[in-house]
Amino acid sequence: WNPGPALSVSMGDMPDDGYKTFVCVETCCVTEPQKASEEKPSRLAQTIRVTRR
Repeated sequence: WNPGPALSVSMGDMPDDGYKTFVCVETCCVTEPQKASEEKPSRLAQTIRVTRR
């Protein structure tokens, strides 16, 4: 996701025009629920590839 210009100006850790070079990629596991605890943390990984069209 990207905060866009309106939200970007309200974020203290981002420059006002930071949305122009920012993208947040979040991981998830949809097919199999993960249960995490302090003793047994759940760890996920992802691979992101950028290709030219």
